[in-house]
Amino acid sequence: MLSRPCFLFIFVGAPCIAWTNTRSRLKGALTGITESVVGVIFNLALRFALNVFFTQVNKQEKGILVLWTPVLETLDWRVGVLAALSAYLMLFRHWDIIKVLGVAAILAVILTRS
Repeated sequence: MLSRPCFLFIFVGAPCIAWTNTRSRLKGALTGITESVVGVIFNLALRFALNVFFTQVNKQEKGILVLWTPVLETLDWRVGVLAALSAYLMLFRHWDIIKVLGVAAILAVILTRS
């Protein structure tokens, strides 16, 4: 049996996706769905980052447009340090994500206690 169920989804779903790409209407729909999912993920990542980096974020509404603006004075420098260190370890030192998460977790505990 496969050790990770995500591989099962890939093996079962791959032939369906390959068949979908041969059909022009379905391919267009799949492209649209993919772009929508990327937009939702980007929106969630941006909102998450704003609320992690800043302790206060204000909501501004202009009609149907909602804009979240951080209060710059509430920037948590510790989060910036952890993010920069994590990016350095992954991008330049090529550490795997488990090691980076471990180092970040330990440093987060140390930084919040001081």
